[in-house]
Amino acid sequence: DAALRAGNSRDAQQLAASINANELDKPDRTRLLLLQSRLDLNVGRGREAMAKLDALSGQPLEGGQLLNYHTLRASAYNQLGDMLGSARERVTLDPLLQDSEAVEKNNQAIYDSLSRLPDAVLAQNLSNDTLGGWVALTRLLKNPPKGNINPALDEWRARFPNHPADGDFVRTIVEDQGVNVRVTPLAPTRPAPSPAPVAPATPTTPPPTGPFIGVVL
Repeated sequence: DAALRAGNSRDAQQLAASINANELDKPDRTRLLLLQSRLDLNVGRGREAMAKLDALSGQPLEGGQLLNYHTLRASAYNQLGDMLGSARERVTLDPLLQDSEAVEKNNQAIYDSLSRLPDAVLAQNLSNDTLGGWVALTRLLKNPPKGNINPALDEWRARFPNHPADGDFVRTIVEDQGVNVRVTPLAPTRPAPSPAPVAPATPTTPPPTGPFIGVVL
């Protein structure tokens, strides 16, 4: 675990391989499987990671282990291209999160996963539970009505009262709808004027030259 946190996957892999799982008690075997699944995900072995996580299905997990378990399953589903499965795991993860920043990131990850799905797939997964609320919200935000979106949002709130996406997340996403990003190229670099002979020149930093690259997220 310390090696993984330090970004040293090679040492972590060697240490994990040196452990005989049969000599561990049940809680430590669970911890080892979680660590090994992290190692698999680090190198893109989503299927192998999911197999290890499936082996833990139905076993009692405590606090941090349960949070880790659902986070890893969400990442494994993501690597396997199952965006709906990834979103479902993150919906399960939501009540376990305490930090507001972690909740915000998890909400964004749910929306990002569902946004990758075609509308036809979203339409087939509408339900009245929390995940169904996310699906309905994603459909609404991907295809907002012309004009004022608030009436449609009010209908969504009435159908899914107290949904975890309501509040700051919905407000931020709605504010970002239709925002045009304007990128202004850098002005050409002009030669610096010659300093006056009676006084030293003030040091200046010329603007950068070369191609201008804009990245819009």
